[in-house]
Amino acid sequence: MNPKRIVVRPYNPIWKLSFLLIRKRLQSVLHTDDKFIHHVGSTAVEGLPAKPIIDIDIEIETIQFFVDTKQKLLLLGYDHVGDQGIKGREVFKLKRWSLLPKHHLYVCVSDSYELKRHLGFRDYLRNHPNTRDAYATLKKDLAQQYHLNPEAYSNAKTAFIENIYQQLSL
Repeated sequence: MNPKRIVVRPYNPIWKLSFLLIRKRLQSVLHTDDKFIHHVGSTAVEGLPAKPIIDIDIEIETIQFFVDTKQKLLLLGYDHVGDQGIKGREVFKLKRWSLLPKHHLYVCVSDSYELKRHLGFRDYLRNHPNTRDAYATLKKDLAQQYHLNPEAYSNAKTAFIENIYQQLSL
């Protein structure tokens, strides 16, 4: 599969199991409660089609915990690649091929806008099936239209997503 090609798949219950597998691996070094490792993004919303990549937020209470969290993630083979232009989340990527399912990993402070945005968007779609279904249709249509242009695909979803943030008062 071409990594730049947009492929939106129908919802797959394996995504939840994939998240649980990755969370277990993370907990092997982080020693944190389940409630601080969040499955976010489209794969976390039952019934929503998605790119088959698991998005995960590790929540830390304060920025003072970041250095320790970073060191522990380095032990698991992740590299810290900064915030990639989005303040309030730190991005980690696996250095080498892994048996873990494909995923994006972020570390966010509990009171950060990014964490609130990720959790709020996920929960809104989980609790509003009509909106979830409208978003599903939009994603499928845009994936066909912009299948070779990930940036255009993302940009075309912005108005819909921003409308949900307004509902959340974000």
